[in-house]
Amino acid sequence: MRSKILALLLCFCLLIPAAAEARELPASDEVLTAFAKQSGFDSLQGWIDESLSASVGAGAENVVLAAAALHPELDFSVYVSSALEKLSGSASSLSPATVQYIIHVLSRLGAEPGTLSVYVPEEPEEKGIMSLIYAIHLADDGIIPDGDKLREKLLSLRHSDGGWSIFGEVSDVDVTAMALQALSGEDYEEASKAAFDCLASKQLEDGGFKSFGEENCESLSQVILALVAHGYDP
Repeated sequence: MRSKILALLLCFCLLIPAAAEARELPASDEVLTAFAKQSGFDSLQGWIDESLSASVGAGAENVVLAAAALHPELDFSVYVSSALEKLSGSASSLSPATVQYIIHVLSRLGAEPGTLSVYVPEEPEEKGIMSLIYAIHLADDGIIPDGDKLREKLLSLRHSDGGWSIFGEVSDVDVTAMALQALSGEDYEEASKAAFDCLASKQLEDGGFKSFGEENCESLSQVILALVAHGYDP
């Protein structure tokens, strides 16, 4: 039961930053606060300082981004210190994609791009498709160069059905949706249309999506984020 609640929390937090940009946040604050209380904390600040800051690279990042979108007045210095310590000392225990996601979160929290570039793995575009996708986001953050070159590499990895996957020739919903989030813009309309067609072909009758054979809320969340990134109202 606890694992299902945590999965729901992570999916919910994935969507909050996009909702914040659209100024559509009904009840989001109450839900996030309820999750904090369920975790044993009376305040979001306490949850961030004592729990999330101790979970860098282990699921904290989605929640931190959601909290920052809802409450920019909160103090994230403890999380930032913990994240930088993790990157400096034990980043080798994390995947390149996770390292880059942490860097992306730190950038969103206001860290200077120049101070973050030293933590980016060497040749992130050569360390798998998820590392490549996050490298594109870091380029958009101004942390690394050659964003267009990275996007061209991502395009070269498309399958014949218009989507992407971590391995094999059958496109995966999560990876395709996350690739779409990295390819927003007029220059990629044709590829984006093919990718959305691929996702549409995989949508279930109830509107949901499967990834690795199992229906889950994260797949649906990633598709919604892809739609928002391309200007659609889901």
